[in-house]
Amino acid sequence: MNFRTTVVLLVVLALFGGAYLYVSKAHPASEEGKAPTLLGAFEQAAVERLRVDNQQMGYRVEFVRQGPDAWTMTYPLEDAPADEALLSQILSAVAYNTRKPAADLPAGGGGGLEAYGLAKPRAVLDFEMKGAEGKAPARLRLLVGGEDIKKDDIYCGVGPPVEAGKEGEWRPTGVVRTPANVWNSVNKTVDQYRDPRVFSVRSFDAQSLKVFRDGTLALALGKEENAWHLQAPRRERADRFVADGFVAQILGWRIARFHENAPGPDGNYGLEPPRVEIVVQEGSDKTERLLIGKEVPEGVLARREGSKFIWALKPEDVKALEKNPEDFLDRKLFRNFSDEVNEVRIGRPEGEVVLAREGAGSRAFRLKPKDQATAADRTDALLADLEKLEIAGFEPPILAGGDTRPASGPALDEALKRYGLDAAPRWIQVAAKGKPTKVLVGKREGDFLFVRREGSANVGRMKAEDLERLLGRDGLHYLSREVVSFSEFDLSAIEIEAKPAPETQPATDPATRPAGATRKARWSREEGGKWMRQAAEGTASAPAEDPAFTKEVESIVRLKGDEARAWTGEGFPFEDPLLVVRYWKGSPTSRPAVDAAPSEQVKVAEHEGASVALAPSGVVFTIPSDLVARLRALP
Repeated sequence: MNFRTTVVLLVVLALFGGAYLYVSKAHPASEEGKAPTLLGAFEQAAVERLRVDNQQMGYRVEFVRQGPDAWTMTYPLEDAPADEALLSQILSAVAYNTRKPAADLPAGGGGGLEAYGLAKPRAVLDFEMKGAEGKAPARLRLLVGGEDIKKDDIYCGVGPPVEAGKEGEWRPTGVVRTPANVWNSVNKTVDQYRDPRVFSVRSFDAQSLKVFRDGTLALALGKEENAWHLQAPRRERADRFVADGFVAQILGWRIARFHENAPGPDGNYGLEPPRVEIVVQEGSDKTERLLIGKEVPEGVLARREGSKFIWALKPEDVKALEKNPEDFLDRKLFRNFSDEVNEVRIGRPEGEVVLAREGAGSRAFRLKPKDQATAADRTDALLADLEKLEIAGFEPPILAGGDTRPASGPALDEALKRYGLDAAPRWIQVAAKGKPTKVLVGKREGDFLFVRREGSANVGRMKAEDLERLLGRDGLHYLSREVVSFSEFDLSAIEIEAKPAPETQPATDPATRPAGATRKARWSREEGGKWMRQAAEGTASAPAEDPAFTKEVESIVRLKGDEARAWTGEGFPFEDPLLVVRYWKGSPTSRPAVDAAPSEQVKVAEHEGASVALAPSGVVFTIPSDLVARLRALP
């Protein structure tokens, strides 16, 4: 490289460096490595006042911030709540839109603005931001011009802050291109800047909602322990989905039309007195009251208390208030999901059934108070049945919604006698997350049973068959049907003593093996898990494999019944069993002595044409007869 070439390259590098410095100073980036934003010194959260002069549509609107997300229109209307979402959209567009330099203008503005639609801008936006401590507020201005040739972006005029008292002297010093959402966000009518909500209370913050008709309370919903309850015209737990939906629907109303900005007396609009009144409460500090008056062609006229403006509502929205209060009543007998239930109690004259979940996250229940295992399919079916139980209808209210007497008072007790609910011997109680709900079951009338949730002043009717099925089952129904349940690796020996089945009775030599004589055999588990049949007592034969026993060993160590039949063996012929199965716990290296007592044993007998087994727990189970026949054939 010669000297002349080196000089040329240095000159080119210097020119590029100068151009970079010029661009950097004229259009500084908001953050290192990012494209510059529309107004570099703009801070969205610091904006306290906003003015939009929409010159294309011929109006001016002004707003003042009332809170982090609350704005009020101050011109052309005073104290008119503004649409918070729209103002946030305007501020966000200015805060986050990037800009692409289009032209630099000389000090004083110069000419050439016509080419960008800025000589007569479509809109002028003024933002007044809170100044630093001890300093005056900063005021930034943005001119919104025409579209670029591709109509993807618009041109905007930017410049220095606006000086107080010199607003008319401000001129842009630069033209930039930016996305068109800046113009779209202010291309609105004056009414579109106003808050369209009828209520400012959000549905999930509401604690109560009351509807008055002609001055009389027609409907009251209130939250008690964070759950909706119907409080008028009767008191009862509300269906949470119906109540949530209704409250969300009412509080989600939108103003159909801003009817009157300088209204006359309320009587002109049917608001003195109002035809309908809605009172919504959020906590103890915020209450909103809506007065609803007459219907006109534009809609149903209304005014929110504290506001001077008259609105028109959609007639179909107001019609939703005609909902029957009875539709809010929670007809689910138990409002719990199956996996939330930790205890079920069923009261019966014959004895209470108590099922308690083993622990949090466990599917298994224990039958109390004996702490016995239960059948998972039976408890699952019970929980599913409880979840589906619904009240078919309610009797007329016993106590009026405004009655302050306690639900357990004498007046209620006397009224409940006719339903058989004053001292109901049958009841169901379901506890979820430690909180019990108890339902009393009264007398039957036709196909229905009368029911009442404890603490409620209302009586419901339920299909008798739905409840009788649950109330007719005792604790035996829920017991695990495992007569014994071992792992074969817990056992060292099994012995079966049985009377041979009739078809195995020998036809010859009846004197040596008379009918009814028992046979006995023992099997021991060898190392490696193989079961071997022990030689008959008094013989020197070695233990031998027994394929028939091996085939049945799983059903022997986990002996299952068909149904639990009785709590004790009293009244069953177990003193003369057909079959006895004995189990010894241990390992192949610790076999029990021949005369050692078994760890557990099961006796099987015939009773009323069925095979029954007496479990170690003392419970009697019916057992498959074909299984009994196979086991009797093993010795």
